[in-house]
Amino acid sequence: MLLIFRDYKWKRRKIRFKNYCFNQISDLRKKEVVYSVIRDVYEKDDIFNLALLKLKTNRINYKNILTATANTGFPPRQPRFQFFSNVEIYFINATKNLVFHMYDDRGLDIIASEAKTLKPIYTKFNDWILKANREKIDETMSDKT
Repeated sequence: MLLIFRDYKWKRRKIRFKNYCFNQISDLRKKEVVYSVIRDVYEKDDIFNLALLKLKTNRINYKNILTATANTGFPPRQPRFQFFSNVEIYFINATKNLVFHMYDDRGLDIIASEAKTLKPIYTKFNDWILKANREKIDETMSDKT
């Protein structure tokens, strides 16, 4: 499993090893985290701090990370990331070529290199698909059965 932690770079802000997300990973060592600074693909003036971790899935308390993601826009709710941060966390299953990204309390994106990988998720959670996306998703999934 790859975990990508991305935060908007503002002034001298960095991703700290003691941040909430990293605290949700059991026995994390500093040498397991690869840091970098990247420019946004679409907005060249936007710069982000990035941390990449390659981990076994059972080391990640993903429920707490997802709860913090959902609570970010609500200061009284805990756990949450910094209120004024633009934290994005991506879980990547390299064996299934699957990307999971919860953007906030309203929803998430699940992306795969092949539609057949998404078929079980599509079937089980079909009622979660947004009306705005339903027609296109149904069309895509019916072509790939």
